[in-house]
Amino acid sequence: MLAVRCRDPKMFGRGLSVVCLSQIILLAGALLLAAGCASSIEVKTYVNPEVRIPAGPTYAWNPKPPARTKPAELDPRAMDPALNQRIRRAIESALEVKGFQPAEAATAQFLVTYRVGVRDTEQWTQSSAGGAGMRSMTMRQIEYTEGGLRISLFERATGTLAYQALGIADVTEGRPRSEAELRDIVLELLQDLPHASR
Repeated sequence: MLAVRCRDPKMFGRGLSVVCLSQIILLAGALLLAAGCASSIEVKTYVNPEVRIPAGPTYAWNPKPPARTKPAELDPRAMDPALNQRIRRAIESALEVKGFQPAEAATAQFLVTYRVGVRDTEQWTQSSAGGAGMRSMTMRQIEYTEGGLRISLFERATGTLAYQALGIADVTEGRPRSEAELRDIVLELLQDLPHASR
């Protein structure tokens, strides 16, 4: 549960704090999207206490998902159809684990959206060497690739945000993840989503 770099939670512009004011907790953790090493995942989420998850809840993909407007979302790597299909399947599988069942968008109790982004960025790091009175400081620029995923569930009847999580990670190196691994990662994001009432 260790973040090795200071992440930028504004990859998607309007962040969680804008959507739900001060009640939202931003996540700056180590979520892997389609590549990298899943050795360090820190997840923080927002759960709306005003929205109850009923028994046998149903969900559907929002027929009017948010438009891709930010450079990270328009990056060809984020728009890759294969990646997006795998993310959708992983979310569907994770929701099933939580007790949610698919339904038509017109009748589903909850509508689901996600946003994914990839961007190349950089960070300066500082190191020091030497003893007392002889210390030297060295600045080094690190270039890396950052990936982000935000998942949101809205109550269809009211449009109220019920649950939201955001993950950001360094995805510079690594191999493509299997769908099972990606589902486990999505489950980390949905860990605080209440299970369906029995």
